[in-house]
Amino acid sequence: LNLLEQESVKGSLDSLKQREAVGRAYALLVRSGHESALVIPIQVQFLPGTGQVRCAVQATESFKVAVERAQMALRKGCFLATTLDVTYSLDLTDPEYTGSSIGLAAAAAMFTAQRKVAIDPYTAFTGDVNLEQDEWKVKSITGLTHKLSAARLNGCRRVFIPMENLHDVDTTETLSIIGVANVGEILVKLDSNPEPVLGDSIQAKKRDRLLPHCQAAGWALSDPRIIQNGVQYVIAPLAAPT
Repeated sequence: LNLLEQESVKGSLDSLKQREAVGRAYALLVRSGHESALVIPIQVQFLPGTGQVRCAVQATESFKVAVERAQMALRKGCFLATTLDVTYSLDLTDPEYTGSSIGLAAAAAMFTAQRKVAIDPYTAFTGDVNLEQDEWKVKSITGLTHKLSAARLNGCRRVFIPMENLHDVDTTETLSIIGVANVGEILVKLDSNPEPVLGDSIQAKKRDRLLPHCQAAGWALSDPRIIQNGVQYVIAPLAAPT
């Protein structure tokens, strides 16, 4: 039995592919002036440039600045090239977008656009990315109850939220809730490869110099692990010493 020949299965796969796209992430936003929330895809595209950020929809200044902060957080961690201009858009469901909780979804969308991978459409994001004591952190948001309700109604299965909001989640919540404290944690928990952007970054140069020595000595160089705004590798012998 070839399941791909079954019309119902094929239709479901086609629908899933239409909702997936490189540079797209699903944001949870509270509607301005309403006691309800929406699941809105944010789509990001890059062009060669100087790192400017352009919004293709009507939005308040706080909304635009939230996306710019997400870009700066990724650039500081060397997960986004500094020579790319960012253009982003959302479905035109509201006359104007507002608030700063778009930041987490914007960071996820930019990261996947840089890596040319897609996030499944059953994952949603809400969180404010902001600078605190020289570290880019994911800060708490409001309207979480409405946002999680919207996520369930739209068939989401997991939601990334600020770690600071975990105490607001009901113990009976059926969604998979993932709390994150900084942008780097998203990249790890999405099961994406969080290796820094190759090129002239300090982290890339360190790894490029370290790898040949490890190979020559027969040492294993671990996958990268996010530590605050940087990346940590573990070097270990392939076999335990005798």
